[in-house]
Amino acid sequence: MKEYVILTILIIFLIFSVKYIVKAIKSSFLESDLICDNLMLLSQKYTLENNLDELEFDLETQKIDKEEYNNLRVEILNKIDLINKSDDKTKEENDLIIEKGENKSNCSACKKELEEASNFCKYCGAKV
Repeated sequence: MKEYVILTILIIFLIFSVKYIVKAIKSSFLESDLICDNLMLLSQKYTLENNLDELEFDLETQKIDKEEYNNLRVEILNKIDLINKSDDKTKEENDLIIEKGENKSNCSACKKELEEASNFCKYCGAKV
């Protein structure tokens, strides 16, 4: 009887340990994806800023006229602005995800937060 109690406690401990290990691994993958997204945005922004510098050089060396310069400049600045807006939105989303510790969803019926990998809501019993 004593062996069964010890074995049961050990199994429960192992189950919770595995759950937290999996949770940590998921969290690290999520954070690495967020870092990659941010690096990609920064790279695109840097490329566009270089394009803007080259465009100004082309105007100075008279490779392009003022009208073409203005059109291309507006196009590049609009793209940079889109990246800045996307970057701000991404930062806000990243902060929310990191603050929560993971990306949880809510029950469609009662709107309460669902536990990770659950098939049914523990509050109202609705199928997820």
